Amino acid sequence: MGLRSSPRYFFPLFVVSLVSVSYEISLTRYFAIAQWSEYGYWVISIAMGGFAASGVVISLFKDFFSRKSPIILPLVPILLMISGAVGFFLVTINPFNPLELQNSFLWFDQVINIGKYYLALFPFFFLSGVYIGLIFVVFQEDIPKVYAIDLVGASFGAVLVLGLMFWVNPFQLPAIIILPLAVVSLCFIPLEIKNRNA
Repeated sequence: MGLRSSPRYFFPLFVVSLVSVSYEISLTRYFAIAQWSEYGYWVISIAMGGFAASGVVISLFKDFFSRKSPIILPLVPILLMISGAVGFFLVTINPFNPLELQNSFLWFDQVINIGKYYLALFPFFFLSGVYIGLIFVVFQEDIPKVYAIDLVGASFGAVLVLGLMFWVNPFQLPAIIILPLAVVSLCFIPLEIKNRNA
């Protein structure tokens, strides 16, 4: 079974879409509680920036990503788990103080701290965009199906995180929400074994 004909690649797309949206929403809630609520919208701009940058990179190097997709697709979910966990940890230790933005002597340090938020979270959303974008490239003949799975995964992610908000501490939720990615790379193991034996 070839890479392009395998429906197994659609389940990981569903999970990555689910986790990406869940992570974004949980971070927005974290920012709204840990900082002033207005700063929760930073997460949206970081997510959009990561997705936009990944789209540009894939467009510029489409042939490379297409050739390397059997390596990239199993690897990215692992990198997503790492970048999601590390990014959230860096967010929690960021000494950003919104009150200092109003001080003419202290505001510059807070601008630097804002930049640190972007640096901490950008890799996760960039990698999410790479994964989803690469699935679109690999399965060009199945764009409607891929797009539907992407949207359904994102919808389930939004519902899931809203439900978890009733049970999970908002300061732990972003770290917990990335755990489903652990099963994604396992979906590729039977495919790799079968392809090697073919």
